Amino acid sequence: AAACAEKVSEIVRGRTPGDVLMFLPDEKTIREVAGAIEDLKLRGIRVLPLFGSQSPDEQREVFRRTRERRIILATNIAETSLTIDGVVHVVDSGLIKQVQYVNATMSALVVTDHSKAGCDQRKGRAGRTQPGVCHRLYSADEFAARPDFTEPDILRTALDAVLLHTGRPRFPRHPN
Repeated sequence: AAACAEKVSEIVRGRTPGDVLMFLPDEKTIREVAGAIEDLKLRGIRVLPLFGSQSPDEQREVFRRTRERRIILATNIAETSLTIDGVVHVVDSGLIKQVQYVNATMSALVVTDHSKAGCDQRKGRAGRTQPGVCHRLYSADEFAARPDFTEPDILRTALDAVLLHTGRPRFPRHPN
C-alpha cells in the first residue's frame, strides 16, 4: 500500500496533468491503498474505488468529472474495454486475484502476478483520449519472468464441484 500511495504522490506532486488509474488485485488492497493515499493529505484529489461488488451507481462515479484530480483504484474490472476520459497515468501493481487450481476438488481465489499480456492490456488504458504514461511497480526482470498469457479459467479451476452441482445437462431445444 505504501509503494502505491508513494507513486500517486510522486505523480500528483510532479505536477504532471491527468487522472490516475491504478490496478490492484482486490477490494481489500484497494481499501488499504485508499487509506494510505488519504493519509498523505494530498490536495485537489479525489480517491475513487472501482471493483465488481460495487453498485452500478458507485461504479459510475469514476466517470463523473470534477475539478479534483481523480485517483481511480481498480481491480481488473477496468482492464478491458473500459475508457475513462481524462486518465493519463496508469499505475500497475502487476498483481491480479484469480481462481487457481489447488487440488482435484478445490480451487481458490489467490493474488498472483499478472501475465505479460494482462499487464500490457492495463498499459493500454493510459492515454486512451490523450497521450498517457504507464508506471509499473515491478522491474523489467520481473515482467520478463511472467507468463506471456493468462492461463484459461478452465485450466485453473477444479471442475468436480461445477459438474456435480449442475446435474443433468440441459440443452436448449432447437426451434426446428
